[in-house]
Amino acid sequence: MKMATKNPGKIMAEIKQSAYIKWFGNNRNSIIIALLISVFITILSHPGIIYIDSYVRISFTDSLKTSIKAFLTGESALYPSSSWLTITPSFFILLSKEIVGSIILYTFTQCFLHWLLTIVFIDQLNEKQHPLWNKICLFMSPVMWAFGVYYEASVGSAIAMLAILLLIWKWRLLQVRFDKVITVILIIGFSFVCFGYRANAFSIIPAVIIIVLLREKKFLARVLLSASVLLGFIVSAFLPSLLNIRVLPSYSAGFAWEIVSVIQSMEPDKQHEYIDYMDDLFGDGATAIAVQNNSYDEQGSSINGMFNSPISSMAISEGDHSTRLVKRYVKMALHEPKLFLKTKWEFISHSLGIGKPVNMYEYYYQPWDPDNEFGLNDSQQRAFYVNFFLAFMEFNSIIRRPWIMYLLSLVLILIWRFKYQGKKAPLNLYEAAFLVSLFYYGAYLLNTQAFEFRYYYPSWILLFAIIIGLIPQMFFNSKRSKLITLTVCLVIIIATLAGGYKKYRETSDDIVAAIDNVDMLSVTI
Repeated sequence: MKMATKNPGKIMAEIKQSAYIKWFGNNRNSIIIALLISVFITILSHPGIIYIDSYVRISFTDSLKTSIKAFLTGESALYPSSSWLTITPSFFILLSKEIVGSIILYTFTQCFLHWLLTIVFIDQLNEKQHPLWNKICLFMSPVMWAFGVYYEASVGSAIAMLAILLLIWKWRLLQVRFDKVITVILIIGFSFVCFGYRANAFSIIPAVIIIVLLREKKFLARVLLSASVLLGFIVSAFLPSLLNIRVLPSYSAGFAWEIVSVIQSMEPDKQHEYIDYMDDLFGDGATAIAVQNNSYDEQGSSINGMFNSPISSMAISEGDHSTRLVKRYVKMALHEPKLFLKTKWEFISHSLGIGKPVNMYEYYYQPWDPDNEFGLNDSQQRAFYVNFFLAFMEFNSIIRRPWIMYLLSLVLILIWRFKYQGKKAPLNLYEAAFLVSLFYYGAYLLNTQAFEFRYYYPSWILLFAIIIGLIPQMFFNSKRSKLITLTVCLVIIIATLAGGYKKYRETSDDIVAAIDNVDMLSVTI
């Protein structure tokens, strides 16, 4: 008796009917645009804009390669290593080095996915009614151009969030089993990237599950989509352990920073009671040194001041220090609630850009002169590219104030729902994106190590997409309103770009001094 097998012809027919095959045809122009932009920026910034943590992740690929080899050969004692940073980006950087012999493939791939998924996502938001508007807004944004080749973990998480939302949104439109299998695989893969790149990204899991429950009515669909996201998270969490790589618990450092900041804010008499609060963990005098070196309420404040003490990143990761620090954090909140809440508000308000905008750090041109080690290829164009962006961000501080974009997005979403869609309308993609953005950045409001735009970036790109997507939907109702809206937006864009360029010119002498050793006038690969 022959076992029943699926007809190969039927499988091919399903593949031909695949929504993904049709998607490539329908989005051919967007793919070409993203491809051309990525080639241009990759060559211009060859091999990408790298900052301090990036060097560590690139260097870690050697240890990662040894760990993978030890795992595959089945050695009983796997090669042990540890990392303070998430290691998932190093997997893909290593893959790039193995395929082409350098990190440039990683740069190009990240840039391509960054541009393509952002274009597709905004088109999906306004249902492909305003593709030209969408692309003009993206092309005129220096943030998009800068972060495409930025070696920062938040960029990978942002790409993955866009993909996860798109895949969940398209699920109910899939007709053939082939498409559903591919979708599940893609969600698992992008979830692995999202949570593996940024540990804080785990906070979006409740938001994604809420979206799935509201979006899908069928039990099987709810289970498959939720399980796919959770599986990606599980793989990202346990893969380092399988490779005998210890990812140090960096989350506890933020709690330590807040504890030190609360003590620093105390009056001298009260401070004396807590000046040895963590000495039993880090040694005699450790708390006092950390308090002396610490900075938390200044524009450029970060955890680094505290780290210039016995309370270092490695010391925090030793033994059960992480668990004990969390307990000390809760104890401080209970014993000194007024001072704790005052300091906590300073952390939250700065993270939201209230009073002080978040900082645009770690995007410097040639900070460590790593030409030989990382194959950087310097040019005047690359220097201008980096420093114009920094000047633009310095001038346009509104971009670095998250509360403004959250408030604007929320107002637009509420108007769209109550005026255009109705109270009982199903969840829309604008609301889903806002929810994910809120849950993601909420993790940094609870626990952060610095007030930097790069941490906010995944939420920024979702909010930026919401604003771009809703403006034409709400204000292009007639030729007159469309013309007025386009004129106002164009004036704002030109003014911000001009302001950024003026700021760049004001600092041009410093920039020239910083790159006076750059002799090349063009970039070669």
